[in-house]
This record gives sequence, structure tokens and C-alpha cells, in this order.
Amino acid sequence: MNEAVMHFIWNNRLMRPGAWHTQSGERIWLESPGQHNRDAGPDFLGAQLRIGKLWWTGAVAMHWHAMEWYRHRHQLDPAYNQVILHVVWEGSQSATRSDGSEVDTFVLKPWVDGSILDHYRQLMSDRGEFPCASQRGLVDRSRYFAMLDRGGLARLEQHTRRFRSYLQRSGGDWDHAIWVGLARSFGMKVNSHAMEQMALSIPMSEIRACQGQFDRIWALMNDRVGSRTSTIRLRRLRMRPVSFPEKKLKPLAILVAHGLPNAFALMATSHPAQVRALFRNAAVLQPRSNLLPQPDDCLSPTTLQVFIINGLIPAIFCYGEQNHWPQVQDRAVQWLEQLGPEKNRFTNIFASLDVYADSALRSQGMIHQMNDYCWPRRCLECAVGAFLITRTLNKPYAQTA
Repeated sequence: MNEAVMHFIWNNRLMRPGAWHTQSGERIWLESPGQHNRDAGPDFLGAQLRIGKLWWTGAVAMHWHAMEWYRHRHQLDPAYNQVILHVVWEGSQSATRSDGSEVDTFVLKPWVDGSILDHYRQLMSDRGEFPCASQRGLVDRSRYFAMLDRGGLARLEQHTRRFRSYLQRSGGDWDHAIWVGLARSFGMKVNSHAMEQMALSIPMSEIRACQGQFDRIWALMNDRVGSRTSTIRLRRLRMRPVSFPEKKLKPLAILVAHGLPNAFALMATSHPAQVRALFRNAAVLQPRSNLLPQPDDCLSPTTLQVFIINGLIPAIFCYGEQNHWPQVQDRAVQWLEQLGPEKNRFTNIFASLDVYADSALRSQGMIHQMNDYCWPRRCLECAVGAFLITRTLNKPYAQTA
């Protein structure tokens, strides 16, 4: 028995209704399962139970076998003195706290519908990239869309946390934080971290000093990633020639030298379609050599989309957050809804299930879903997975006092 399944059953109150009893014969009523604790210590905190005639508020610890309490040495850990109920799948061994008092034990197995375990095993036995692909016909498409919308917002928060770190390391310089996000976008997936580190290593004062001087910024960037003493390495293995680092580094240098807009001007645009025009307008104001391509041509549609989604929208969201302007945060989310969906491996996997993204919000949700839930097999924490596991239960099995 996987303890994660026990956590899922307890957290969602999926036990059969009836007269639950502790091993000592005391009747149990469940008022609240508590908060699932993913850190060290008992599995659920703040649970509310009635055991016999007494009401309890405290922690709940779970193990597949009663003897696990002693194998994990909880009887010596003061953190487990707050446990009011020891929930086990099987076993009759009683549990004691470090102060010598006994913990009430509840055996869960007799109160669980076997279909929950069967459906869970079915999901775990599918070794494809998408655990529930074979059960796609059981899930309404609207359920997938709701899941993807939540995933898109969760991924926006991830990008926003990364942008906050840029801002902190840049000493609050929004221009430098935007520049780091732009450089990361040019690195795409393979070299995104290396390009990010390269950009962080170049102060904004040096970037500004290189305006209009391609040779100078080109030499500066190459010194960061190409010199023998540099610790930043760009990868070339298993890449198409068009994606080689030098193919990305030079257009970035041209763009920085001849067309890097002000961060606040970028964030003030009312629609993502205006961003390319702003890069073009910035280029017009800068002197440039006729030998160099137009700076806005250096920003391919794919790279521009990656920059807007992963760099600019999180910046807008962070700006609204810091200034307590929810309307600005809403604009960032609206941009994700207005942008067209990305085309990548993740969207192709969902397309094979007849689930298509109609916006960047949902394509970002697909990336989040695959990375954070499908590949790690976290079906118990996924809305679709939870639905499939409990789909044959007739009604919620909640039991309260």
C-alpha cells in the first residue's frame, strides 16, 4: 500500500460511512481531516475528531503498517506527541508517544472501496507519457480545460518567482531584470540557464554603455561565455545547426546594441502585438551599421513569444503585485489569453488526446501539467487523476459528527 493513497483517501474523506472504531473500541467521528503536511512531522495537522465522548484537535499520522511507527522511531520524537490518531492500513500494534501515553489507532483498510485502489493501479501501470491517455474517453473535455487554466496560472506564478529573483539580484533595476529575461528566451530550453547566467553577469551600466556599439557588446558577451576562464558553457550537442549558441548569441547582441526598449515602456504596452513594434521603434532611434540586419528581424516570432510569455508577462504581473494594482495583474493574465498557443512536444501530446490549446494560458498549462504531474506520476494530486480514481463511487463518503 502506497501511503500517498492513504493520504488521498483521508484528505478527501473517501472512507465508507459507518461506525468507525479505534482498536480499543472507541467510536470515531471525523469533523475535519486537517491540513496535509508535506514537510517533516505528522501527515495531517489541525485535524478535528471526536473519539468516544471527547473532542480532539491535533495531528494525524499515517503508515501502511502499524509497526512503521516504531521503525520510524516516532515513539522518541516529541513532534509526534501532538498526534491524536494513528491511521494504519493494517496491523494491530499500538503506538505510544515519547511521554509514554498511548495513541488511538484506526485501521483504514476495511473502510475503503476496492475500486479506488483498482483505478489507482490502472493509472500507475500505464507507462506512457500521459498516465490517463487510455481513459481519455471517460473524461469530459471541459474538465481538462479547467485543469489547464489552473496550470497556466500556476506556471505564471513560477515565472513570476524567477523574475523576482532577477529583480532582487539586479538591485531593483527593472531594465536589467527584463534584459536577463530576454537573454534567457534566446537560449530556448537547452541554453536558457547559461544565457540567464551570462546576462546576470553583465551589469546594466555596461549594457547602457554599449548602446549603438555592436562590436563592444558582442565582445562582452563572448567574454562571458566563450573565454577559457568562463564558468558559463553553452551546449551544442544534439541540436540542429539553426539552434547553435552562436546563432542565438549574435542576434541578441545586435538587438541589445541597436534596439533594446525601456522596461517600463515594454510593460506599459496595452497588447502583446505592440511589443515587436516597440523593439523596432527603439532600433530606429539608435545608430547602426548597414552591414547589420534590422534589429527587429533578429527577434524571431518564436523567440518573441517565449520572451513575452516567460519574461515580460511575469514582469507585468510582478509590477502589479508590488504596487498592489490587481488590474495590472489581470492584464498580465489577459495577455496569456490573447496570445496564440505554443507549438511544442507538450501541446502535441495533448492534441493526441483530442485536447487542444486555444491560448498561451492553456499551452502553458499543458507544460505545467506534464512537468509537475504527469511525468512524476502525481495522479493523486491531479484533478483529472482524482476524478478517474473516484469515478465509480456513488457519493462522497464524508462522515461527520
